[in-house]
Amino acid sequence: RIWDNNCQTAVVEDTLFIGAAAVITAVFFIIFGGKAATMASIKQVSDGLYSMSVRYDYNCGAFLDADKKTIDGMIEWIEDKLICVF
Repeated sequence: RIWDNNCQTAVVEDTLFIGAAAVITAVFFIIFGGKAATMASIKQVSDGLYSMSVRYDYNCGAFLDADKKTIDGMIEWIEDKLICVF
């Protein structure tokens, strides 16, 4: 009887661990999947020339619309919009 109870506890703990790992993995791919796919698509075409398929919205249009005229303004915009902090 004691063995059965411990076995059931272990199964529940394993199931919770696997579920948590699946959720963390899904969240990671939702947040970083496009960026990782973009980086993985970089290919060298010739010496010093590379190509890349952008699979993530880097907010370039929003940056141009913000019309930042100084380096400090650009850094402030990047910090506010692009950096993902946990």
